[in-house]
Amino acid sequence: MRLNGVAAGQRVSSVGWVSIGLISAAFSIGRLLWANPSAITTVLWAEDGAFPLCVRKVGFFSCLVDPFAGYSLFVPRVLAGITGYLPMDTWAVSTNVIAALLAGVVGALAFITVRRYGVGLVASIVIALLPAIAPIMGFESLNVIASCYMLLLFLATLALALPSSPVRVWWIAVLLLITALTIPSAALLLLVILVQAIRRKFEPRAAVVMAVALILGLVVQLWFAVTAVKPRAVTVGWESFQAWVDAVPSAILTYWPGLNLAETQVFTNYASRPSAWTGYLVVALIVVAGGYLCVRTTDRKFAAGLLLLAGVGYGAFPSLIGFANNRYFVVPCLLWAAALFLLLDPVLRRTSPAVIAIGLIAVLVIWWPALAVSAWRSTPAPVWSDQLALMRARCLGDPGVTERIFFTPYWPPDWGGALSEPTTTEVSCLQARKW
Repeated sequence: MRLNGVAAGQRVSSVGWVSIGLISAAFSIGRLLWANPSAITTVLWAEDGAFPLCVRKVGFFSCLVDPFAGYSLFVPRVLAGITGYLPMDTWAVSTNVIAALLAGVVGALAFITVRRYGVGLVASIVIALLPAIAPIMGFESLNVIASCYMLLLFLATLALALPSSPVRVWWIAVLLLITALTIPSAALLLLVILVQAIRRKFEPRAAVVMAVALILGLVVQLWFAVTAVKPRAVTVGWESFQAWVDAVPSAILTYWPGLNLAETQVFTNYASRPSAWTGYLVVALIVVAGGYLCVRTTDRKFAAGLLLLAGVGYGAFPSLIGFANNRYFVVPCLLWAAALFLLLDPVLRRTSPAVIAIGLIAVLVIWWPALAVSAWRSTPAPVWSDQLALMRARCLGDPGVTERIFFTPYWPPDWGGALSEPTTTEVSCLQARKW
């Protein structure tokens, strides 16, 4: 089968995926610099600073096997091994550059995945760039190493929902293992493997290899959860799930910055308010649309249905056991947009370049206010160099004290009460003097 000049399953041009990787990396760090040109040297984000500090305190391996928030964050911990051994003055730069490179790698792999499946060039480019260009990423998650689990879930779901022929079993297995070692929500990918195996998109042996790789990572996650000094508080609650459902329409509307569903004044004297059932209706429509597409005969529609349903799962599952913060909407929004462009691909391949260019300009105009990341993400709080200078001055005044380091955005907010050694922000000045 050949779609838009690329045969499904065939090798993708290196020029194409390298270009997409570079563009993705540029968008990732460029949107941060757009909001604050000095952010690359002044903003060291939360765990992106705490993990290298742990490495500096007790070494790479001890930090790699240390639970954080009750589970394993494998990829951020591994990458902290690079930053941790660099001079502390360079940590802000190194973490931001590494985060951009990671975004580039994921963008390139996503482009290869969708192109090998047979998706047209325009749709492939958009889908691959979504983790770098989607407005919702700019709220907090863009160019943050600790948030790379979102990129991994997005890429792993694409790899399973859009398998090329022949299936690249081992690279998918490695991706699934890494994803499971980084985020427990990867457990939902077992359902995608099962569905694809039933549909015979995966041979039995291939499905077993991928499932075993995923299960191995989840077993390690279980070990982390059991052995954590401060385990993650898990309380199944309907209120947090309802909060997630209620906010789904607002999350989708981030693709049109400024729009929201809330009570507002219209025409000076009148109030307009959305129905309390709007969120449930939107989620129900996504589920029904996903289910309908999954019973269609074409592979493309089935894949789009899988992406829609997986997005619901990634948002709904964690919201049942914890507060529904903005991070629970990122992966769903990315997958729902990917599903849309997968369905639009046949239309886009018939559309003239001029019309596509007009559409891109229109999107650029609409997204312009949200292309720069939020002030929350880009404002140094505190400036990393100032924090280092403060720590050094205090340690010089009293070498026997234990000093606390704060990372942007004044993290941890509770003076580290929820953290446990060695991953804390406390540093002995006697130890810090050796650095």
